[in-house]
Amino acid sequence: PYEDYDDIYVLDGAGEVDKDSWLGCEDDQNHFSQGNIFPTKEAAELESKRRNLLTRFNAFRDECNGDWKADFENPTEEKFSICFYYKEFRILTAYNANDFAMFGYFKNKKDTQRAIELFGDEIIELFVEGDA
Repeated sequence: PYEDYDDIYVLDGAGEVDKDSWLGCEDDQNHFSQGNIFPTKEAAELESKRRNLLTRFNAFRDECNGDWKADFENPTEEKFSICFYYKEFRILTAYNANDFAMFGYFKNKKDTQRAIELFGDEIIELFVEGDA
């Protein structure tokens, strides 16, 4: 994807961005295959922030859900996810259709609303406006 000696930005294990040069070596290939190489510093920083948000969001969701896992085979079980639609958040209800929601599914609607309250501004900044 890069020519030898192209500038690249590597996302390290701590989420820090390091400028480097593409050499096509095994380390470069490994970083690339893991999605840790970017063409610009801004793209790498955005991805670092996104990963951080997703980690914190997923921990919150998993704590709220406890042992519950969405069962898409059960057509009567409600599952709730977050959607950003016409400049506002909405809570979607699913039964047996898995929309592969980026932020996963919640067991309870009130927990979904709380997630929007806690993380909504960051979601807008990093996922709605992030590539704009």
